[in-house]
Amino acid sequence: GIKLERMYVMPQCSPTRAAIMTGRYSFRTGLQHFTTILPGTTPGIPEWDKTLAETFKAGGYATHMIGKWHIGYSKWSQTPLGKGFDSFYGYLQGEVDYYNRTLASCEGHECLFRMNEGVISPFGPGAAAYDFWDEYKPVVEDFGKYTVDAYDAHLDQVLSPYGTADAPSK
Repeated sequence: GIKLERMYVMPQCSPTRAAIMTGRYSFRTGLQHFTTILPGTTPGIPEWDKTLAETFKAGGYATHMIGKWHIGYSKWSQTPLGKGFDSFYGYLQGEVDYYNRTLASCEGHECLFRMNEGVISPFGPGAAAYDFWDEYKPVVEDFGKYTVDAYDAHLDQVLSPYGTADAPSK
């Protein structure tokens, strides 16, 4: 095994995600700050930094992403599909409600968008925006269903072309 003896992660998710995806320290990608990627901001993995997905894809592997991205989304080239993944199913922001798949705003949460104070969202009280994607398409038909169940079902779809879950034969 490998003994990890240095600081390889940061106290926030985006810097650590960027480091894992690129194999570089987060300060090398510019994503080292506590408030790196807030809703509506433009940071992301620089276009010249290759991700694990891009490296695997160049080696002939299929690459799929399911779950939280949160390392750039202000343009499609910063999203998983623009950074080497063949498919993406999940959310791009830092957090969403796991039933209505919305980014929280104001009611009972830190108010990220002051203009939303007192405004009722079509996605429910306290919801600022919907954030759940199947590649480039918002997935609204599962609104109200538990997200982890949707991840499981999608994972089955992604893996089905690659064989069965049976144990390998000896």
